[in-house]
Amino acid sequence: MVAILFAAVRYWWVTQDIRPQLHATKNMNQKTKQFRGSVLLIGSLYWENENNAVSKLQGQLRAKWRTSLELENKIEVAVPIRYGRKSGSRCSTYTMLFSISAKPGSAFLIPYKESVSSFKELQKQAVELALAESIANVKNPQRIFNDWAAVCIKTRQGIEGFADILAEWKREFKQFDSSNYKIDDEAPCVTAEGVLDFDFAIPQGIDYVLATPVVPNVTRYPSLDEVLITALRSKPQYSRYIIENILHGIRVNGDDEIHHFVEAVKNACSLNVAVSVAGKLTGVSGISLSSHEN
Repeated sequence: MVAILFAAVRYWWVTQDIRPQLHATKNMNQKTKQFRGSVLLIGSLYWENENNAVSKLQGQLRAKWRTSLELENKIEVAVPIRYGRKSGSRCSTYTMLFSISAKPGSAFLIPYKESVSSFKELQKQAVELALAESIANVKNPQRIFNDWAAVCIKTRQGIEGFADILAEWKREFKQFDSSNYKIDDEAPCVTAEGVLDFDFAIPQGIDYVLATPVVPNVTRYPSLDEVLITALRSKPQYSRYIIENILHGIRVNGDDEIHHFVEAVKNACSLNVAVSVAGKLTGVSGISLSSHEN
């Protein structure tokens, strides 16, 4: 009886010792599926640094965040963008946003250097993007949406093996309200589950795209004349945002007047000459400037 009991205990011990090894060996032989992501950039997330930012600290943060991207492999894409949010930190001038009713403009898809294989890894990328966009902060370091902006996702059609990760993503947005990401009868540019709700070309080799849509805080979208005039009349004068967008190839549809203004700044090296050009383009005179950021 003792021998039988000893044999049983020995068998149990051996099997308990071997099973984890067998499980580990099996996992080693099964390669974890990797998903390659990218970020869709418009506006200052693409170009702001400590030298041209309103906040030097924010500029440093954004420049550091971009080191996680393959900037040399950026891809220009057509997406519905326009100027449609007034920024208090930028002297109440207009900044860009995604808008379903806008005609396609030019933005950039930039791949991440690191792939992901789990929701936790995807969430880490989203939180880092949220920090760069000021959606997350010291008090809410894990937040990926707030009352004025969100980090949202778009997946390539036909992607396999991503369903569980996407389901976890959507669960994060149980308290998200997408109804404000529009004006009037326009459809929101995001769904209530944190998914970008407009189409654009996602190239082969990219499985998902992150972006940061924002809520318009105006009652109607401004014309491009208004965008330019508001920048020129701002006090202190701030046109850095629209200048940098043009210089970096981020364009809204039909922004030729803004482009001519930027070219005048570049060629004349004088804002006064550029303002004269802008006045002729927009039909507005008497624009008075107090200062300008070079």
